[in-house]
Amino acid sequence: MALPRINDDKPIYEVTLPTNKKTYRYRPFLVKEQRNILLASESESAREGVMAMLSCIESCAPDVKIEDMSTAEVDYIFLQIRGKSVGEKSNISVKCSQCETENSVSIDLTEVDISGYQENDIVELSDKIKLKLKHPTYADTIKNLEDIQKEETSSGLIFKTLKIALHSLEVDEELIMFSDESEEEIDAFLNSLNSDQLEKCLTFIRDLPKINYDLKFDCKKCNHKNEVKLEGFQDFF
Repeated sequence: MALPRINDDKPIYEVTLPTNKKTYRYRPFLVKEQRNILLASESESAREGVMAMLSCIESCAPDVKIEDMSTAEVDYIFLQIRGKSVGEKSNISVKCSQCETENSVSIDLTEVDISGYQENDIVELSDKIKLKLKHPTYADTIKNLEDIQKEETSSGLIFKTLKIALHSLEVDEELIMFSDESEEEIDAFLNSLNSDQLEKCLTFIRDLPKINYDLKFDCKKCNHKNEVKLEGFQDFF
């Protein structure tokens, strides 16, 4: 006799992205998805962690087009799925800014937001040259993960992210796709920018979308009132 499949009638929820207000339906993850996430976290492999998260979203929210979303939007959807699956509170450890004591603090995942979403993705380098940038996706992250992990400085990471964010260049109405160009050509293009042009590009990168949460807590040791802005997926776990 075949064993029954439990929870065939799964609850369905909706999540609306703060960026473009699109709404998606999803279900909580089950033991099989939770097991994969736990195994990935225990492996301490960044690649396996990302793949487990993406696989979970694909299973629980099949209408979500991960390849078309920024990493922040994907992070946001995963947090909402996690909230309905194992609880809407997440406990993290945060140091007091005054005495540096570690404090266990609870985060309400329903209050997480996305900051830095930019609809204008065009940088005018000159009257005749327009650069189109894009919000990096997890496909970009996975493809360049090894190079990203090798970067030891924040400036190096910003420049690597800029290369990933390059989409196309319009020169006298001719459209050049960076995906068709070699690494050498892309490096030569970036090295030809003047300081003002480069700063316009870097401003876009610094302001890329991130999930964020304004955390307030009183230190358990010195009672100092802390205010911390959590930004990026790793800050929430």
